[in-house]
Amino acid sequence: MPKEFSVALKGALSLLIVGTHISSLCQPDEALLWLRVCNLLTPLALVFFFFLSGYGLMTQLRLRTLRTPTPTPSALWTGWLPRRLWGLIKPFLFFYAVALFFLFAGEGFN
Repeated sequence: MPKEFSVALKGALSLLIVGTHISSLCQPDEALLWLRVCNLLTPLALVFFFFLSGYGLMTQLRLRTLRTPTPTPSALWTGWLPRRLWGLIKPFLFFYAVALFFLFAGEGFN
C-alpha cells in the first residue's frame, strides 16, 4: 500500500473519530447524519487507524534496517526527543485552534 494512500486513509479515519467527540456535545436529536455515522463507525475506525499506524511503523523499521547497517544505540537516540515532541505538538496545536474556534463560534466573543 503506498504511503500517501495510508496517510489519507488515516486522515479519514481521524475525521470519524473527531466526529464522535463533536457529537458527544450534541443532544441525540440534534446530531447531524454525519455525526451519527461517526458514532457507529468509530470502533471500526479506531481498529483500522491503530492497525495502519503499527503496520506503517513496522514497515518503516524493516525498510530502514535493510537500507542501512545496524546503527549504534546512541545514534538511534540522537535527536529523538525533538522529533517526537514536534510530532506531538503539531496535532495538539491544530486541534487546540479548532476547539477554540468552536468555543467562540458556539458562545460568541463576549
